[in-house]
Amino acid sequence: MFRNLLFCVFFILPPIGLASAKETPEAFFQQLVKLSNRFDPALLDMYEDKAMIMSYRRYPHGLVRSTKLSGQKWKKRMHKLLPLKKKHKDTFTYTEVKVQPQGKKYKIKAKRYSESKCYWDNGYFLVVEPNAQGRLKIVEQYSEAQPQSNCL
Repeated sequence: MFRNLLFCVFFILPPIGLASAKETPEAFFQQLVKLSNRFDPALLDMYEDKAMIMSYRRYPHGLVRSTKLSGQKWKKRMHKLLPLKKKHKDTFTYTEVKVQPQGKKYKIKAKRYSESKCYWDNGYFLVVEPNAQGRLKIVEQYSEAQPQSNCL
């Protein structure tokens, strides 16, 4: 009887601490938003070091600047910026979230609203794919930003 119990515990029931079902892109994105709006450094673990992080920044006088960083460089930069973002309550609200399967990857598109600067980023998207352990990781991200506030 004891052997049967051990068999059930080790081979039939899912291991404690591991998800019993495959992680969904929707659940992954919800966790990303939650960690981001809490300024939790655990957010940075959701990015692959080899990820491509692209941002497009439009200035009020017409200058446009685009940047591309590896996930590794972006994580280092964000680690330093998270306390500043928290101080300024730099959070985002996401609407019209859509997940598009792309082979083994998923493209997640959304409209992103900056609560601290009152503007919409309509081009926001990220691409996630499972890593070697089967956990989803961000491999590409695109966002549009502006330095000035539109808040009244």
